[in-house]
This record gives sequence, C-alpha cells and structure tokens, in this order.
Amino acid sequence: MTLLSFRDDFLANADARLAQLDVAGASETDLLMAGALYKMAAAVGQADILGVSLAQAIRPLTGAQLDAWLSEPVNAALLRAALADPAHRLLLATDAAVVAALAASPAALALVTADASVLAALLALPLLRAGLLASAVGMEALLASATPLALLAADATWWADYTASTALTATAIPAMTGLTSPSGVAAASTYSSYNADKAMDKNSSTYWRSASGNTGNQWLKYTFPEPVHLHTVSLINYASSYGVEHFRVEYSDNDSTWQAAMADTTLPMDATPRDFPLMAPGRHRYWRLYILDGYSTTYVQCTEFDLKGWL
Repeated sequence: MTLLSFRDDFLANADARLAQLDVAGASETDLLMAGALYKMAAAVGQADILGVSLAQAIRPLTGAQLDAWLSEPVNAALLRAALADPAHRLLLATDAAVVAALAASPAALALVTADASVLAALLALPLLRAGLLASAVGMEALLASATPLALLAADATWWADYTASTALTATAIPAMTGLTSPSGVAAASTYSSYNADKAMDKNSSTYWRSASGNTGNQWLKYTFPEPVHLHTVSLINYASSYGVEHFRVEYSDNDSTWQAAMADTTLPMDATPRDFPLMAPGRHRYWRLYILDGYSTTYVQCTEFDLKGWL
C-alpha cells in the first residue's frame, strides 16, 4: 500500500465511523475516542503525503523507468500537481535520487519545463539545477526552448553554470587558416584586403575589413559542418573609428531566412574581449554576425568573431 492509498483509506474509514456516532446518546468514552479519531483524520488529511509518496515512487527509478511510469496519466497528473505546489516541489527537488531520476527522464523534464514559473522556482534550487546541467537529457530539455534559456540568462550565476556544463560536447569556430580550413566555411558580405577568416583565426593582430564605402548591413558568417546549439558570441572590436558600432547575431537553417539570436547591441570602440549570451533554441548550422553600422563611413573592421556552444 502506498502512502496515498493509506491516506485515502484511512480518511474514508474515519469518515464512516464518525458518521455512525450518535453524539446525543454517546458515552463519554465514545466521545473521547471520536475526538481522537477526528484529530488523527485532520492530521492525516493535512500531511504532506503527495510529496513523500511521489519521492518514494520516483527515487529508485532510472530515467527510462520514470518515462514508463509517467506514461500512466494518473502518475503524470500527480507529478504535475507536486511540481505546482511549493512544499511538494521543494521536497522532490532536494532529494538527490529523485533529482537524478527527473534529470534522466524526457517525460519528467517535459513537465518540469512546461510552466515558466515552476521552472524558475526549480532552477533556483541548487541541487536540481546542478542535476539538470550535469545530464545530457536535462541539457537537451533546457536548450530546446526559449523559456528555459531566457530564465537561465536572467541570472548571472545560472547562466555561468549553464555555459560551463560538460554534459554535451563543446564546439566553437576553430582557428581558421583559410575560408574553408580547418573546417566549416567562413564568409563575409564584402571585404577588402582582409577576408572573413581573418576575424576567425584567434589572432588579435589580424582583422576582417569590409569593402570601401560599406559600413552598414555587413556580415561575417560561419557555416558549421553540422547544426549546433550556441550560447555565446565572443567579440574583439577593432579599436578605432573603423570598428563595429551596432550588431546582432543571427542564425538560419537554410542560409536564406535569418532569425535574431540576440537584441541589437552596441559594441564599444576598444579592443576589450567581450562575451554576449545568445538566445537561439535548438540547433542550427548557419550563423552570422550582422553589423548594422560601424563608427566610420569609410569601411568597418572586426578583429575577432567567435561562437561557442555544443554539438
């Protein structure tokens, strides 16, 4: 018998026994016993049985077993209700074995990430956040949707923990020695003397330069060999009036239709390395630094452009 079934059976029996009591004709002993039963029923009814019972059920399960358990609608409903209740949620999210099972179960993670307020409350609990970030299944659930990414990016500690995760294989633009070597493809909207790979060679003494007279609506693009999820763009501006002034990062699945991975941003006119978070759910192959304008009207230059994330 589970705790939930015990509670239900106990309350049903207590209710039936109390309903049979003839208060007017009952003895003092009967009234005392009925009072004690009433107090017991009240305590059992108010006890945190849901969270305790769920923790006991989930604790020994693997991710696959929890997926199977949650395929039963009544079990999914119980977990959904527990996650929505602060006390039950805290009980589950501070139990290491429960967290391990949740983080390994796509079905459980679908419930965890379905409600932004619930997810925010769960991410605030260090044990559960660490469990999600240490699990490949947990990371896949987080990077698949805009809501988890926005919540993570809103907290500097959460974002640092997220980008430091080693649950997935890290990737970045390699140190380019040409437009197509060592891998991927570097390209630019225009160039003069210094092509796109010069901004992707991990060398701060080289840079890309647009064609003369082209300072607005320019871009540096890198095509990964396969779709990737990216969380950070790293930039070193050209430290003069020829540097980038306003930019954003965009991504595409077909090299034709582009979506913004961040808001339009100002890049100061100096050579300080800077990182900016990217909000692009899922994985995509084509990425570009879209330069809205530069500080000069002659041409625009960028020293270093890098993208970081996971395969």
